[in-house]
Amino acid sequence: MNQLLTDIRSGVRMLIKYPTLSLVAILTLGVGIGLSTTVFCVVNGGLFKGLPFPNADRIVAVVTTNPAQNQPRQAMSVHDLAVWEARQTSFDRIGAYGFAPVNLSNEDGRPERFSGGQLTVAAFEALGVQPMLGRGFRAGDDKPGAPPVFF
Repeated sequence: MNQLLTDIRSGVRMLIKYPTLSLVAILTLGVGIGLSTTVFCVVNGGLFKGLPFPNADRIVAVVTTNPAQNQPRQAMSVHDLAVWEARQTSFDRIGAYGFAPVNLSNEDGRPERFSGGQLTVAAFEALGVQPMLGRGFRAGDDKPGAPPVFF
């Protein structure tokens, strides 16, 4: 026990004697521990726990590519989606999603820009979830000319 106390006193004296080296060592340890924790959280959440949906192991993403123009991922047109839905036999459902900025206004009429998403009816059905606000989509809500849905 005496040896442990002697080692601790010696360590504290060295920290005081070389403050710059001590600060660098403490910062290096802090950054290393922080990065290790971050990587663990990402790996644990993404690989081990999986997606937070029922039957998450059965959800896949299908994308279109254009290797001739060096485009590894590109947006799919609505017409292509309809063709895929009609001809596919491997999936229970095919849903589409996209991200786009949207402008919303309140009673005053002042618009405010938000990051928004667009989903087809089948996307919510494929994920097995309901919207947090408002009602869920019904068949035909995502077709051209359908009346707007408000909650």
